[in-house]
Amino acid sequence: MIDLNNKGYTIKLGNDDVLIELNQFVGDRYADNNVFILCDSNTTEHCLPKIDWLDLEHLKDAEVLEVEPGEGSKSIEIYYQLIESLLELGANRKSVLINLGGGIVSDLGGFVASTFKRGIDFINVPTTLLAMVDASIGGKNGVNAGGVKNQIGTFSEPVGVFISYVFLETLPKKEINSGFGEMIKHLLISDKQALSKLDQLHSIVKIDDIAKSVAIKLRITQEDFTESGARKALNYGHTFGHAVESYLLSKGVSITHGEAVLMGMLMENQLSVELGRMSQSEKQSTENWVYAKFDLKSYFKQLEVAEVIRLLQFDKKNEGDLVSFSLVGPIGNCAIDVRPEKTIVESVLSMFCN
Repeated sequence: MIDLNNKGYTIKLGNDDVLIELNQFVGDRYADNNVFILCDSNTTEHCLPKIDWLDLEHLKDAEVLEVEPGEGSKSIEIYYQLIESLLELGANRKSVLINLGGGIVSDLGGFVASTFKRGIDFINVPTTLLAMVDASIGGKNGVNAGGVKNQIGTFSEPVGVFISYVFLETLPKKEINSGFGEMIKHLLISDKQALSKLDQLHSIVKIDDIAKSVAIKLRITQEDFTESGARKALNYGHTFGHAVESYLLSKGVSITHGEAVLMGMLMENQLSVELGRMSQSEKQSTENWVYAKFDLKSYFKQLEVAEVIRLLQFDKKNEGDLVSFSLVGPIGNCAIDVRPEKTIVESVLSMFCN
């Protein structure tokens, strides 16, 4: 088992031993209070039985709250339903909510817990690679609004993050790829040797790879928790990526968050080239590697430039009429608060959508 030293809360990575540690952690802190587990229907079916199989005494009798999988559950309506469920089940200020699921469950559950009775403890138990390296770490919680991602939310950290490798066995290839999107992002923003290290990432992810990716995000979020400076580097790929994701999901296209971030990174790399920040060779090497590993071109063909531009205007990082980006260039370095002229943004988007 790997312990990552973090200011303020416990982070453990491993296999079944992590779930046993989770059970002890809950027993030590919340034995006399209500324990709640938030799942989506997929994690109820595939992940909750792993906890039942281990016969974890402090978890097996927890009240289970369930939502449907997908971005539709990250809504203010579902949030309110969960608040009402907690009230009906007698949750109090000493209760704990365990978020057992992917990024949507982590985001939603963290928001519920951080606002219920002005804040109760919550624990993230990520079950997707994406949630393990991204959503479960860093204290960002929230829901979508108006067809735009993460417009309502809080900064509030869990009391613990317990990452069990056994849950990766339940994931389809598409979800593994989604997690790789964020792992690649972490490398490109922080490591000058990222291009050579990309080839060391394999389709069968290793616990050490997860630990390295988590460590990068931890270092950045500890330095700048509320995203006033250095943490903005983690938005690389997300300005275009969130707009692309919102648009495609609104059209019923099944795209994962990580795939959208990969698309965003490719577009933002081109933007970085146009602004003289990234070399053409770095951009091309990254693009070649991504296209060789991930099937993204079919998504680009479905985009409408005008609609993606419209969605970009809702990005929380914007200032005035200009869209704000975090851009890599050269690799291993990330510039924040870059606000190109609209014509350049539209030109780059058109290169990929035509």
